This record gives sequence, C-alpha cells and structure tokens, in this order.
Amino acid sequence: MPTKYYSTPTEAFRKAGISVVIWANHLIRVAASSMQAVAKEIHDSETLVNVEDRIASVNEIFRLQDADEYSSAEKIYLSGSQAPGAAVVLAAGRGTGLEPLTEDRPKVMLPVAGKPLLRWLVDAFKKQSINDITIAYGDLLFRSYILRDLLESDAPFSVVVDSSLTTESNQSVRDFAHCSAPDDRDLFGQKILLRRVSSEGQEPGAGQAQAPHGRWIGLLNVRGEGRVRLQKLVAELRKRDDFNTLDMPALLNALVEAGEEIEVKYVHGHWRGVNDLDDFRRAGDFAHTQTPFAVGPTDDEEAR
Repeated sequence: MPTKYYSTPTEAFRKAGISVVIWANHLIRVAASSMQAVAKEIHDSETLVNVEDRIASVNEIFRLQDADEYSSAEKIYLSGSQAPGAAVVLAAGRGTGLEPLTEDRPKVMLPVAGKPLLRWLVDAFKKQSINDITIAYGDLLFRSYILRDLLESDAPFSVVVDSSLTTESNQSVRDFAHCSAPDDRDLFGQKILLRRVSSEGQEPGAGQAQAPHGRWIGLLNVRGEGRVRLQKLVAELRKRDDFNTLDMPALLNALVEAGEEIEVKYVHGHWRGVNDLDDFRRAGDFAHTQTPFAVGPTDDEEAR
C-alpha cells in the first residue's frame, strides 16, 4: 500500500534496512495528471502549438524505448541529407532604450530568468544539434518549435514571420513583412513567399496602402545551393558605396530583387525581441512560462 506511506521520508526506509523503494503508484498518477492538463489546454486553445515545448519530445520517447534500431536507421538514411548545421547570430550593441541596464555590458549579456540572453539563444541552437555557432549578436527569445520547423524546410531560403500584429508584445520590432498571402491556417502546406521587409507598418502598393502580413522575427534559414547564391549576392553588394550601412532586411530585399524565392513560415506569437525596458521585462515572463505540464484538474472540475 504505497499511498499509505507517502509522508514517510526516505531516510526512514534506510534505517529499516530497505534498499529499494519503487513509487510506481505516484508515477502513474502524475502521468495521468499531466495528460489531463495537456488535454484541457488543447481543448481550450484548440491548437497544439501552446503545448509543443512543454511536453517530452519525440526523440525523448524513442530514447526511453531504447530505440537503437531507429537511431541507427536515422543515421544511415538521413545523414546524406542533413549536413552539420551552423548559425550566424547577428550581434547587437547596448540597445536604445536599455541604457540604465547596459552601462557596463552589451544587451545580449543581460540576465533573463537566471542566464544571459545570449545563452538562451545558443542553447536553442544546440537543442537542434547546431553546435558550430559564430556569435556576433542575439537579442531574441523563441520557443524551440519555431527553430525546429524552420530547419525542416527544404527551401534554399526560408524565414519566420509572426502574423500576430495586433498583440501588445513585440511592438518595438519594426521589421514588417509583406508576403504573397496572409497567414491562413486552413490551407495546410500552402507555399507563402516573402515579397519585402519594410520598417513601416504600411507601404505603398497597387495604388493604395498595403498592410504588412506580419513581423520578421529575425531568423533566416539558408541551405544547399542557397548558401552559394547568398555568398554571390553579398559579393555583389560589397561593391555598393553604402554596403557598411546595410542591414538584414536590406539583404532579404536584395535576395527577392535578385529573383530568389524566400519561403515564409508563419507563427502566431511565442517569441520575444528585446529592444527596450518593457521588452526586457516581458522576456523574463516569457522565459519563466516555459514550464512542463504536471498539474491535473481542479477539485471543481473533478466534481463536474
């Protein structure tokens, strides 16, 4: 009857000469509580995106099953198509609007939920097995599924665009994305392309103001032949007198103007840019809310 001794400390078992205690009952009960909590979240939000980063990954399930055969097959059949990844994180300085906090450090070294902002970014890349990281910059937090889905794209160029323009968060980000179509979750697999990134919420188009479809969050995936074409374009841009003033939106626009297709991966929130004090406060809240599910229904819910 393990539930009869839930308050007994482990030391009491040691003194009694008991060397092994298995709390199987409680592990089954916590699994049930977690499943109930996840089911309720999915029911209430009608989406899986809010739980994706708070539950065990598929790889963890395989690890627990000791799926050596699966892992071996994955290495054989996927190794040719998945080259080792690398990340270039464009660097920032002290940040306008963060002066009280960045007198003695760059903003990427500001602590967010117990570790520097830059550490969060590096850990996110390492979680996706991207270990060759050139650090220059990084004032971005995001849920891991965003980077995972971006890296799974087969397109030579792909970006992440947040379509939730009306939310209070990330209002300091001014990289507005104009795309070939708005975010439409009803059309699964629809191919959306980037048309332009601008710093204004509205931009002229077809004789009238054209509203953006979202904000580019600062992630660009380049793979395969795309890397060669990107290097060629940068070499051409170096010939311009204003090359030293160009930023990443200018590079994206140059790619589009050169005829390259940049595939858009839409998200709806789940990231934070850190550009001012309000962003910094929200970043801490954002990091702290990324906790696993392990809470069952309330007493009132059980009564119903």
